[in-house]
Amino acid sequence: MNYKQLFIGMILGFVTPIFAFSVWVTTFTDFDVPSAIDFVIKRRLYAEVLSLSAISNMVVFYLFIETNKDTMAKGVIFTTMILAFIVFVIKMVK
Repeated sequence: MNYKQLFIGMILGFVTPIFAFSVWVTTFTDFDVPSAIDFVIKRRLYAEVLSLSAISNMVVFYLFIETNKDTMAKGVIFTTMILAFIVFVIKMVK
């Protein structure tokens, strides 16, 4: 297994939800990104926003599978499982 490709997949698994959230906020709302983050913090919508943003990892995973970059796809899946665990912990604490 190529650990460099796994690490790249993991990094993209963390960056893609942030990018998806930023694109969604600027495209579909009247907020800018900092005020949207402030809104999420004030309303305590961490788990909801994180889980919806993590859906964007499916696109990256699919692209890696289609281009036969299976090790990078494993990194994206691993990161998505980490995000799912974080959402689970947030929901249990609420």
